[in-house]
This record gives sequence, C-alpha cells and structure tokens, in this order.
Amino acid sequence: MSVFFFNLIEPVSIKDLKGCYKRANKAFRQAFGLTLEQIIGKNDSQIFTTEVAKKMVSGDNLAIKSKSSSKIYKKIAKNKNSIYTLHKIPLLKNDGSVYAIGTIFTNITKEEEVKRKLLLELNTDSLTGLKSKKYIIKKINQFIKNETDFSILHLDFNQFNLINDSLGHTVGDKVLKKIARMLKDFLEKMF
Repeated sequence: MSVFFFNLIEPVSIKDLKGCYKRANKAFRQAFGLTLEQIIGKNDSQIFTTEVAKKMVSGDNLAIKSKSSSKIYKKIAKNKNSIYTLHKIPLLKNDGSVYAIGTIFTNITKEEEVKRKLLLELNTDSLTGLKSKKYIIKKINQFIKNETDFSILHLDFNQFNLINDSLGHTVGDKVLKKIARMLKDFLEKMF
C-alpha cells in the first residue's frame, strides 16, 4: 500500500481526524514546494491560505460526516497559479468508523485555461475585440432579471458597405478595429 501511495503521480495526502498531515507523497511535496518536515504534523492553516484552509477543513468534515468521498474545487498552490479538484476520501476502520481523511489533488489548470479561453472567444467579437452580440443579450437579460439600471450605446455606421466596396474588406476591417479601439478608449476614460 505504501509503495502505491508514494508513487502516485497525483498529489496525495492523509490527515488524522484532528486535521494534521500524517502522509504526503512526493507529488504533493513538489506541487506545493514543501518538504516532509513542513507538512507532517501540520494542519491546513499552517500550509495553505486561510481561505483555502477553511474550504479544505469543510471538505474534510463533509467526508467524515457522510462517510463517503466528496469533491471540491479549489485554487491552491504556492505560486497561486494552479487549480485543483480535491477528492476527499474518508479512511474507515473495520467497524466503519473514520480514522483519517485521504485527499487526492487533481491538477485541472490546463482544462480551466481552455475553458477560460473558450468563454473569451464566445463572448468577444474576433475582429473588434468588443463584446459579442450573444454576450450583450445575456447581460441585458441579467440586468432586466435583477432589475438593474443600465443603458445601451448602439452605433450604426450607415452605408459602411461603401468602404468595403470601394476600398476592400481589409481596409474596412482596419476601420472597424480603429473605431472599436477608439470606443473602448473613450468608454474607459468615461467610466
């Protein structure tokens, strides 16, 4: 069992019911830049930020109370750039009582970055960099639902097709980008 535990490629830890770390594999130590001496016998608040520690303890308590595994998402790492899914697993004695909590940390940073980029693409016009029509409609519906005051600025460039037809679409695209940049700059100064 120990060979299996220590050779897992995902960070894994085991804590006692007081919340003190009893074991942490090499992947855990590397992920958080810690030595065994900095981990063993310590609790979450001595290793992670207060916010993360509270959520970790909450996940532990849920697993202990339910005697079943729980899954929580946390942004934790020494460099604050990694996002992990935490699987909290109660370790049970033969009589069914919990004696420790195991945690498997699955790094989902790449998946979250892909998700962020997809959302950005979905919500942004690729030519101008302005918010997309779909995003604006979604926001308007949120404002209406929440009864939030808002205003809309709608610009219509009459006969813009004359630019495209006479100077070409490449020039037309450059004009649209320039207008979008000017609009962004203006709105940023105003608000």
